[in-house]
Amino acid sequence: MKLQKYFLILILGGIWSTAQGAETISFEKIEELIKAKNPVVEAMQQKAEAKKAREGSLARSFLPDVSAEISQENFKLGSEVQDTQSSWRVEASVNLYRGGSDLKEEQVRELETKSAISDERRVFQDELQRAYEVYWLLVFKMEVKNSLETHLALSQKNLNEANRRINSGVATSTDRLEFQMKMSLIRQEISMVEKDIRSLSKRLGIALGKNEAVLPQGPFQHVHDWEINIQPLKIADMAHVRKARTEVEISEARKSQLKAGYLPELDLYAGFSEPNQRDERDIPSASERRESYVGVKASWSLGKAIDSRIERGSLQKETAAKAKELDFLIKQSEIDQESVLDGLKTLHSFVHDAEENIKASQSYLNATLKEYGRGVKNSPDVMEATEKYIEAKKRYAEINRDFNTLYSSQLALHSQK
Repeated sequence: MKLQKYFLILILGGIWSTAQGAETISFEKIEELIKAKNPVVEAMQQKAEAKKAREGSLARSFLPDVSAEISQENFKLGSEVQDTQSSWRVEASVNLYRGGSDLKEEQVRELETKSAISDERRVFQDELQRAYEVYWLLVFKMEVKNSLETHLALSQKNLNEANRRINSGVATSTDRLEFQMKMSLIRQEISMVEKDIRSLSKRLGIALGKNEAVLPQGPFQHVHDWEINIQPLKIADMAHVRKARTEVEISEARKSQLKAGYLPELDLYAGFSEPNQRDERDIPSASERRESYVGVKASWSLGKAIDSRIERGSLQKETAAKAKELDFLIKQSEIDQESVLDGLKTLHSFVHDAEENIKASQSYLNATLKEYGRGVKNSPDVMEATEKYIEAKKRYAEINRDFNTLYSSQLALHSQK
């Protein structure tokens, strides 16, 4: 019991010393900060808004095109009469028919917005997964550091016991050297882990929109009722699948839009003008020269029709390729989901096994220390028992990290932006 209390004080002290000077954050707070502060998520949101702003092109295509021109000319009538006159013209034209191209363009833009929204959601989930992964890796590194500090404290305690035995004449100086060499290696490991913690805490801070390092805030237990929170995902609703399906729809819409290249365009136009009268012998006044006109213009381009046929053939192949990619993505996602759920079940059972191994290795260490104090065991036995205990704690931390990372990754896929 005293040994357990001693270890608990060391662990809490290790967490406090590591966390000093850095902001701490709970697991539950990460999603909120990723939504509000993550720079990549903010950028994708702006891109989606930019796509949304392009919608409404169909209505805008019926707005009139207006042109105006004015000129001043000096001209001569016959051999004697010279004159200077101005002329001007104002004309407006309105789209009547574009072969359905303008309607399809609106559909394409709406699909591009839909694709951008899927991208935004996918990037949000990716960034959330990365933040969760760094969070649990940080937790793992902190637990490893605590285990190493526990190992160092145990080694110091064993060194003190070795010195007592050496002074009593029941042990040799090699016992002291073994513990001293081991303690030197442990200190090096602690320094390396602390370096990793500093780096990871900065990465987590950046992901959460902070300008400083951020450390996890406990407690750090694994979720026992994870199956309640993690329900099987509908593959069709997954962001990357929706994105791929929308890309197929965009290609189909573009291909349909190109049909307009075979059809004529119709425009209604009207104007008001005041031409000069250079060809008239009797020059009327400006008010008498004003005229208005209205008409319908049809146009058709052979080059555009040929280009449309070529582009449609290209888009036909592109659409077929994207459809195959979508089919493969759906099948792969189904397999991935099965693998994740299977992995969670397996790792969850490992967590409980690892907890039992810690208890067993601690009992083994306590028994070995008692026998070492009575002179039954030697320093290699103590070091081996200590290693078993520390490795059991590290193994538990590894399994807990893997389970929580996988669980959090799946939890992120259930999150909505």
